[in-house]
Order: sequence, then structure tokens, then C-alpha cells
Amino acid sequence: MKPFKLKSQLYLCLAWFPSLLIGQQDSVQFRDTTIVSFHANGLPAEMINYDSEGLIDGVYFKYRQTGSITKMQYFAHGQMEGLMLKLSNRGKIKEEGHYSKGLQQGLFTKYYDNGTKQEQNTYVDGKRDGKAIWYYSNGNMSTMLSYVMDVLQGEAKSFYKDGELKSVYTYEDNQKQGTYREYHKDGTLKVEGQYKDDKKDGKWIYYTEEGEVLKTEKYRKGELR
Repeated sequence: MKPFKLKSQLYLCLAWFPSLLIGQQDSVQFRDTTIVSFHANGLPAEMINYDSEGLIDGVYFKYRQTGSITKMQYFAHGQMEGLMLKLSNRGKIKEEGHYSKGLQQGLFTKYYDNGTKQEQNTYVDGKRDGKAIWYYSNGNMSTMLSYVMDVLQGEAKSFYKDGELKSVYTYEDNQKQGTYREYHKDGTLKVEGQYKDDKKDGKWIYYTEEGEVLKTEKYRKGELR
């Protein structure tokens, strides 16, 4: 991701509102104005816009003590509305997403310091819904899960760092259920077993890369027998 440059915009805003640069005053009701609070070193800590009813409205900025922006969030009449960005101290986007009526909506993405994706989720009314994907710093997928309104459902997969499939299993109502398979990096079967109510159950078989049985275990309600 490219650096997100807002510093010049910030100072322009401050220049337009010189009479409103005051410290934090939690007991005061602000209306139809812009308030800036400061760190002990004199640099801005937050910039908040208020509407005529005293509710946060418009763009909100939060700053590090070094002066760089750590978060930008849009509000509408007291609720988060629209774009949200979290930024690194070098101005690169660390997280981005959108809100509607105070709730997360649509795609939310987190990034590593090198700009590659770290995590990606889709939200409906503040709840995860659809594929949730985690990535290694090299850009390859690490884990893929499926959500239905914040509940884990369906097939889940994990991957080795170089991209090969590592494991496949299934969730039902946030619990692992049914067959679990794990693979060696060459694609041959490594482990096979069953889950019942999120616990190992029945026979679990472990294989060498040559396909020979390494060991067999038996479980009952998660306990090795």
C-alpha cells in the first residue's frame, strides 16, 4: 500500500480554526465547531468536529505524539459512517474499512508493514459474513474460514507458507465437526481423524510421507483412550 499523506491537510485545517485550538475539556458541550486536543509535547492528539447538536460529525483524526496520524474516521451525527483508516507511523495503511450507521459494512483489510495483506474479512451489520482470510507476509494465504453472521460455518482450510494445502476441516455453529485431514508439504496425507462437538473423537491415524501408518490414536470426547 502507498503511504497515506494527510499531514498537510491537517495543518490547513488548524490554520482555518486558530481560535478553537484548546485542550481537552470533557465537561464542556461543544456545538457546531472543531476541537483539537494536544499531547504534553504540544503536538495535536485528536481533532474532532461537532455538529449543531453536539454530536461528532465529519472527519475525526487521532495522532501519535510524534505528530503522525494513527487513525482517520468519518462520522455522521454521532455515528461512524463511511471510511475508516488506521495508519503506520510512516503513513502506510495498516487497516481500512467502511461503516454504516455505526456498524462495520463490507470489506475490512489489515496490512503488514511491507504493504501485503495480513487479514481480510467481510461484514454485514457489524458481523463477519462470508470468507475470512489470513495471509503470510509473503502474500500467500495462511488460513481461510467461513462465517455466517459471526458464526463459523462450513469448510475451513490452512496452508503452508509456500502455498501448499496443510489441512481441511469443517465448522458447524462455531465447532469443528466431522473429518479432519492434514497433509505433508508434498501433498501426501499426514493425519486423518474425526471431530465431534469441537473435540477429537474416534480413530486418528498419522502417516509418514511415504504413506505408511506412523501411529494410531483413539479419542472419546477429546480424551486419549
